[in-house]
Amino acid sequence: ARAAWKPDDSQLVWGSASRAVRAPARLDRDFALNFVIGALSIPVIRGGPYFESEVATLYEIGYPAQPIRALSYSITAFRHNYDKLRSGMPAPAFSENQIEGFGNGVEAWGTLQALPNWRLSAGFSTLRQHLRVRPGSPDPTGPIALGNDPDHQWLLRSAGTLDGGHEFDVIMRRGGSL
Repeated sequence: ARAAWKPDDSQLVWGSASRAVRAPARLDRDFALNFVIGALSIPVIRGGPYFESEVATLYEIGYPAQPIRALSYSITAFRHNYDKLRSGMPAPAFSENQIEGFGNGVEAWGTLQALPNWRLSAGFSTLRQHLRVRPGSPDPTGPIALGNDPDHQWLLRSAGTLDGGHEFDVIMRRGGSL
């Protein structure tokens, strides 16, 4: 669902609520990794026969604007709630749905058409994830691999057209530590 409030032609606030579901893949249910010693086969990791769909409920609110023809920007805040994310168990392990939590963040960008043939852009985003193993789960590592995203990123870009139809595009990016 998406709704917008528009008090006049120069302002627009928008909001969004959605749900995303990742159905189990064959890897989640049917995968098997065995440690083989001669004729002996020891199960190490197995797909979980009862693995369920992973679910994310997403909420966003944003404000884009173009105060003058040459300048536009946008800012968006979000909250993503996660349920039934993939987890494991000590060997012999089965894939399970024992991780839950949420992520919050803000992203913003802006573009300035400095000259007819030269554009400057910038962007920034933050992400704070709070993932945890459900109580009672024997998962030994928890959400370490799931929450391996930078807590912030930024980008600066300069793009334009030179004489003779040549183009230039310079980008600088930086991501926070993982």
